[in-house]
Amino acid sequence: MDEALPLPVQTEGVVSFFVTDTRQVDDTVTKNLNAELARDDWDVLILHYTGLDHVGHYQGPLGDLMIPKQREMDDIVKLIYKHIVAYDDDQQQRVHSPSPSNNSSSNSNNNNNPLPTLFVLCSDHGMNEMGNHGGASEFEVSSVVVAMSPLFHLKHHQQQQHRLIMQTDLAPTISLLLGERIPVSSIGALVTPIFRDHMSPENYLAALRLNCDQHFALLERSAGLWDAHTNTAKATDIRELVARLRQGHEWHEQFLIESAKPTAQRNQANIDHLLNDTAASYIQFLEGMRQEHSSAGSEDNLLMLAQGIAVLTLVSAASSIWLLCNLFEPITTAEGQQRSVIGLAYAWLRRCVTGVKCVVMYPCWLLLLGFILHLISFGASSFVEEEHQIWYFLNMSAHVLLFLQLFTLPSHGGTKLLCVLTLVLLE
Repeated sequence: MDEALPLPVQTEGVVSFFVTDTRQVDDTVTKNLNAELARDDWDVLILHYTGLDHVGHYQGPLGDLMIPKQREMDDIVKLIYKHIVAYDDDQQQRVHSPSPSNNSSSNSNNNNNPLPTLFVLCSDHGMNEMGNHGGASEFEVSSVVVAMSPLFHLKHHQQQQHRLIMQTDLAPTISLLLGERIPVSSIGALVTPIFRDHMSPENYLAALRLNCDQHFALLERSAGLWDAHTNTAKATDIRELVARLRQGHEWHEQFLIESAKPTAQRNQANIDHLLNDTAASYIQFLEGMRQEHSSAGSEDNLLMLAQGIAVLTLVSAASSIWLLCNLFEPITTAEGQQRSVIGLAYAWLRRCVTGVKCVVMYPCWLLLLGFILHLISFGASSFVEEEHQIWYFLNMSAHVLLFLQLFTLPSHGGTKLLCVLTLVLLE
């Protein structure tokens, strides 16, 4: 077992994951929540609530069950946040409580106060007016993220205004808040207010620089944006962003030098000026590179698309010409009769209807059975989302069976031609 990701030692399973069940799973999780929050023998607590997602799929965002389920989830969030506040208060009281051990190490406690807990609430997707997701509409790709902490409550009593951020910004933001490295392929930029308003200027600029360095390393690995021979960016606008980043590095070094001076020798106005200029340079580089990486990742290779369309067109045209040339060509059957392909197809259909075994009955029964199972799968939203996988499987299975029959049938032209015709029609 991997020690970095141990298996959960305390679990409780449920038996219902049907989309129409909006209560059983959630109620099972909630009944254990208070007891688990009161324990201190775990590091990660996974609460798998499915009701809100099921309500969306079942009734849509305007269904009768949506508002009550949202209020239920609000109560769960409130319960967790109250526990966080109580836990942070308890940690602060332990540090500052008058005890011999604390008095002897008061200096170290003042410099190592426990950090407040950050509660990040976010959704993984939205939904359209029908309650589905997975598409590209604004409501489907828009999510919500809320950052809550006693630190925010103590510093800002007024209600914060909503701010639009990119979903890709969550990866670098949460990584640095947890003290972890930013994923190497992340194209997001820090949510700056969290770092600017609740960290020291030195830590704020350090976080921005780490994000910039990660983006610059990603730029150097992007063959479409970076020229490895000249060690420069290919586009003029990217070269300007790199120059802006290097200017920010210079200002950052000057800021650290000025901040390290004794208080009597500091020029606070100059320090503030360097802080703002450095942050502005870093933010401009991050926002510009985020847009460049997003555009590069979404661009289609038009040449390869055109080549693929051309190949499909040629194959379809060749198959159609072959069929037209051979459709009415007389074929000698096993019984010595002269029949055309249309005549053979008609005879094949009659045999299927009368229950007589024919050479392509097995693929037909496979497709019929698959079609029936596919209709049944419409009762589960998860199967609907993967509908194309079912058709891929059925299509390829029919191809394989027909192809195998070509090698096992008697060498009569009409029979094998019928199999080839069926294969072409399946295409």
